[in-house]
Order: sequence, then C-alpha cells, then structure tokens
Amino acid sequence: MPDFFWTEPSIPIVLVCLLAYVLFAVGFYRPYAMTPGNIKAKRGVSVPMWLFALFLVIFVCIDSDWFHYQNTVWDYDFTPNARNYGEPIYGFIIYLVSKNYLGFRLAVWGGALVVATATFKRLGLNPNYCLYLLICAFLLKFNYARASLAMALYFFGFSFLAKPWKRHPERSFLLFAFFLYLSYVFHTSCLILVALTIVILLPINKYTVTLLLLVLPFAGYYINNNIDMFFGQDFLVSDEYMQSKMQGYYAKQAEGANLYGQIANVIQYGAFYVAAFICIKKYFKHSKQMPVWVKRLVKLTISILLVSAIFIFVDMSSNVLFYRILFMTFIPLVILSVYLMERGLLTARAYKFILFWGIASNLYRLLYVLYIVDQGRYTI
Repeated sequence: MPDFFWTEPSIPIVLVCLLAYVLFAVGFYRPYAMTPGNIKAKRGVSVPMWLFALFLVIFVCIDSDWFHYQNTVWDYDFTPNARNYGEPIYGFIIYLVSKNYLGFRLAVWGGALVVATATFKRLGLNPNYCLYLLICAFLLKFNYARASLAMALYFFGFSFLAKPWKRHPERSFLLFAFFLYLSYVFHTSCLILVALTIVILLPINKYTVTLLLLVLPFAGYYINNNIDMFFGQDFLVSDEYMQSKMQGYYAKQAEGANLYGQIANVIQYGAFYVAAFICIKKYFKHSKQMPVWVKRLVKLTISILLVSAIFIFVDMSSNVLFYRILFMTFIPLVILSVYLMERGLLTARAYKFILFWGIASNLYRLLYVLYIVDQGRYTI
C-alpha cells in the first residue's frame, strides 16, 4: 500500500491543503450551505462530497500532531513490554496496516468520518449539510487528534440513548453502553463524556445550572489531579517522544502570548462559542417544541462547555485540558446547527455566521502555517 513520503510540511504541501480546503468550501457551497430554498434536498449521502471530505480529513497535514502520529506508526515497537504511545487498540490497528501511515489514517480518521455520517443519518438530519458544516467549520479540529474517532463513537452511542428505537428500547440501551465503552477504549479522555452523560437526566433550569456551576469546579479539581485516569498515562509520561509532544503544546501556549496567538485563540475558540451561543439561545426560545433527543444533546453540550471552561481558571502551566475538552463539542454543535436550520428555527443569516466563522478559523490557521513554513519557523 502506498504511504506518505513527506515528514514535515513544505510550501507546496501546505498550498495543496489550502487550495483543496477552499475548493471544497466553494465547490459545495451552493447546494449544501443550507439556505431556505434547499432545505428539502435529497438526504442520501453525496458520494463526491463525502470522498472529498475524506481526502481533506486524511491529507491536510498542517498540525504537528499529524507528524507525531506518523512517527508513532512508523516507529511502533511490537516487542513484548515495549513502551508505545497511545491506547493498545491503536497498536492493533498499526499491526493490521503493517505500519502504513496512510492505512492508519484511513482506519482512524476515515472511520471517524463514517461513524459521524452514520450519526447524522440516524438522527434524521441531512448528512450532506452536516458534513459540509463539519469540514468547513471544524476540519482542523476533526483531523488532528485520534480522539476524533472516540468522540464519533461516543456520540453515535449517545444517539441510541437520546433517541432510542421505540420498539426495542432495551437494544438501544445495549448499543449505547457498547459504544460508550468502545469510545473509552479508543481514547481514555472519553471518560469525561461518559461521566457527563448522567446530566441528561436533569432538567435545564436556573437551579440545575446553578448546581452544575457549584459542582463542576470540584470536578475540574478532581480531573486535574487524576489526569492519567481521564487522558491516559501518556499525558504525563517523561519519555523522549512525549516530552517533545508536550513541548509542542507549550510552544502553542507561548505562541498565544503574541498578537497572532491572541487573534488565533479568539477565532478558533470563537468558532465553538459562537455556534454554541446561537444554538443554545435558539433552543431556549423554542424549547417547548424540541424533541427529547435534542433536549438531551443540549444538556450534554452545555455540560461539556462548562467543564472545559473551568480549566481556564485552574492553576496549570498549559490550557491543554481546556481546549481538548472544548473540542469535544464540534459534533453536537454540527448536529444542533443543522437541526435548527432544517426546522426553520435558525435563520440562514445565523447559520452562515456560524459557517463563516469556522471557515475564517481554518483559513487563518492554514495561511499562518504557510507563512511560518516559508519563514522556516515551523516546528514539529
């Protein structure tokens, strides 16, 4: 099987990534940008768009994690008791693909795209609108971490709890439990999502929100002191590979101190908070007509946002936990945005504001990477 031949970004490679992303955003804008005139479009998956999305998810390689995983796959040690990075399930995948990084990305991120598409279809949404928003607004968050597959598995399982089969609720619960466990197997950070699932049993009102605000700081303190339980021992290990990886995280923190970093943080985190604010505001305005599964998804999304927010105030040397938990919301935000638009509860203007903010976030990052590669300042 052919494999990637580059081990670091170059100007031609970043340009291809940038042009491919722009081509996707522009090429599929008219049919899938979700305007009132095309809400009733066919709900079958557009094969050309899905394959283009797959290409972007696999090949766009501007984040250092893309190359960290490449090194992990190529250098994986199968000898007994060897120290390797990541959950054991990824070692099995690496074995199946014979240390081929292209095969690994197809299995992990391609699998995540398949599961996300299945979730959109299962919830009765137009998968093409969902895929378009997912790629345009959150591509660089979807394709950079292996946790994307775990999150996709979690939300697919969550769909069986939020919207169970009417005739077979017990089967739905079993599938929910199975996919929750599977999500944890693929990434230990999903334990946070599993723990937060209980909030769907609570009503959303001023009392429960106040209760969550009181309880979550203690939860954040507990998570901060038990990071290895929630993010795996790899998060804190001191081997050479992880030291270099954490240096990359801290480099991003230092980068955040300059003007670019401040602008980048506003744009990239804003893509999540803007979508969340618009969708949640519309939800409360029309809450009485919302189906149960939407109410449950909104509760979960709010809880994730609150948990991530508490790490802004936790005394840590990095805000890694803040943004890693925040990024867990991109799948539910896509679902809520498209659902509200399809039902006419979100105006085309509001939807496009969410879409264009996400596009701006991705373009800003792509152009900045192009700049630092040209300046010879890109570090892996």
